[in-house]
Order: sequence, then C-alpha cells, then structure tokens
Amino acid sequence: MEKKYIFIGPAGSGKTTLINMLLKDKKFEVFDIIKVMKPYIEKYGFVTNKNKKVLDEVVDEFTKQLMNKNFDILEFATGLYLTQILKALRDNDVTVVYCKCSKRICVDRLVKRRRKIPQHYLDYQFKFGSSYYKKLNKRFNFKLVILDTSDTKKAYLILKRILI
Repeated sequence: MEKKYIFIGPAGSGKTTLINMLLKDKKFEVFDIIKVMKPYIEKYGFVTNKNKKVLDEVVDEFTKQLMNKNFDILEFATGLYLTQILKALRDNDVTVVYCKCSKRICVDRLVKRRRKIPQHYLDYQFKFGSSYYKKLNKRFNFKLVILDTSDTKKAYLILKRILI
C-alpha cells in the first residue's frame, strides 16, 4: 500500500510553502491540480459551484490523470471533490493535511505574492473547514491532520514530525 499525502486548503494557506519545505528534507513526487486546471482557468476564470459543469470536467480530467501519475503528494485547493479523489486512491494509505488559516492571513499572503484570487473564489474555498474534513474522514477513514498554518515555520516542524 503506497503512502499518499493530500495537502488541501484555501489559496494562501501555506500548502505550497509547506510542500517546498518538505522537499528540502525528503524527495517526494508532487502532483498539483493547478497544472490540470490552468487551461480551464484561462478559458472560464476561477472555477466554483457557479460553473459546476466546468468544475466537473476539471475533476474528471484530474482524476483520470491521477490514476496514471506517480506521486506522493497531491496539492488541492478545496474539498468539494475530495470524495472522488479518495475513491480513486482507495488502495493507498492516504493522509489528508488540511492547512487551516484565517482568511485575513491568506489574503495578506496572496497580496504579498501579488497573486490575484477573486474574493468570491476565496470565499468559496473557506466553505470547506475542519468540520467538513472530519465528516469526510468518518466516511472514508483516512488519516486527517488539521494543521494551523498561521505560522508556516511552526506548522512545518509539526508536519515534519508527523510525515518524515
């Protein structure tokens, strides 16, 4: 059974930063959904429930690619389609790392990086909080790590003890 780590959380919550810190200590193969979503974002803008058909297409494409990819870490922004991903990974030892952070800190980080994320998209991502992942965990029985990423250095030290 292969170990798979899913890093999930809103834009600016520290997912990529933590993954990059982990990569300095251990070689992991990372699969980022943004690489799959980029053509859709360019064509339709940021995907939310408002354009669900497009979102369904993105996730279908992503899940197909997921089955053919060799990866250890998956980076994903929201939990809406996590059920499909967990089903696709059902034969693996999955740990979901939910990067929990206040909206204010996420926005500050995005501004600092000059990353433009529409407010409605960020609001949408914040609909999926700890309670959502806890409920999902009861259904799929994966390992769940709820990590306060307000301080990424502190979060990294905690994560390092858990994952490495």
